[in-house]
Amino acid sequence: MGNATANAGVVYGDKAIASHFMPHERRPEEHFFKKWFGENGYDLLDLDDKIGFEGAGDCLLDRRGPWLWTGYGFRTEIEAHAEIRDFFDIEVVSIRLTDARFYHIDTCFCPLTDGFLMYHPPAFDYESRTAIESRIPSHKRIVVDTMDAGNFACNAVNIGDRVILNKASDPLKARLMLAGFKVHEVELSEFLKAGGSAKCLTLKLNEPRR
Repeated sequence: MGNATANAGVVYGDKAIASHFMPHERRPEEHFFKKWFGENGYDLLDLDDKIGFEGAGDCLLDRRGPWLWTGYGFRTEIEAHAEIRDFFDIEVVSIRLTDARFYHIDTCFCPLTDGFLMYHPPAFDYESRTAIESRIPSHKRIVVDTMDAGNFACNAVNIGDRVILNKASDPLKARLMLAGFKVHEVELSEFLKAGGSAKCLTLKLNEPRR
């Protein structure tokens, strides 16, 4: 993955957790992320540097429920989850990735306005799918197939009723529109080569505390 902004860390209210990267090539970036968060007034968690954690790629606030969907399995280690929960004082729902093509949850999972969810179920293990389905009612779950997931449709930016993504099939666009969303396709194929898309290119700094 190239220098994805989403991987700088995760922000919740006035608190931030900077990433500690699993790939050693990216570790020199950590100093600059920590410096930026510190200079911009965020209370920064001193995460144990033996624990892998890759920021907002693996930490997504639900858009309705008071919890944080937090991934593990490839780049973020489950040992980070208790620290995230305690520091942000929010429930953490741990979901495990099982397909190496989807190495962060934001590549295959996208919470949307009003508690909707766009996701690719085969990327997760059985217990994680159960955790997802127990929190998100079926009429709010928008299942993304292998082709759309491969085009990183789940790696979308959602602002209000707008969903900005690289590419979506007509059936997926129709399901999103039925749920009340307006879909904007933006040509991001160059970023796909590095394993990312729209969401990877952003980091939300104004997540309100629940």
